[in-house]
Amino acid sequence: MNTLQSTTPLGEAVTSSMRKNGVTTACYVADHLLAAICDSLDDAPDFTLLPVAREDEGLGILAGAYLAGSRGAMLMQSSGFALCANVLGSLLVPYQIPVVMFVGLRGDLGEFNVSQVSVGQAVAPTCQMLGIPFWAPVTLQGLERILDGAFYTAFSTKTPVCIGIRRSVTE
Repeated sequence: MNTLQSTTPLGEAVTSSMRKNGVTTACYVADHLLAAICDSLDDAPDFTLLPVAREDEGLGILAGAYLAGSRGAMLMQSSGFALCANVLGSLLVPYQIPVVMFVGLRGDLGEFNVSQVSVGQAVAPTCQMLGIPFWAPVTLQGLERILDGAFYTAFSTKTPVCIGIRRSVTE
């Protein structure tokens, strides 16, 4: 990808936490809010970063990777998260397959595109209905405080978790 410098604090924070928590595989659908994370992972030789056509496809790939012994993360925009209810509710949650999802939250304060508002606002309640822990810190420091705990929760409880990445975290 390399759309931003890979040395951004956001990219470094997430990549470092992934490394500390044994995550080696990540799938993504391109999103400008997550570009720094993708760039950082793309520059790290110890990660496999896979572009996918659809977000639910990425979760399926990561489920298979987990069953083969690899821990994974999925990077997607909130509109793509809307495609994932079926794979989350029928595969990852019931079969206890942990994946850490990073969701670029569109529809947040300052959104310019009306079509993004409803889907962005639906991420948290969708996670709640599926029993998926969800956090959406408003600052980079807040994100840094929850990263290791979110990875620990996912892999110790064998459940997917979701971290919303707000525009304010990327600035």
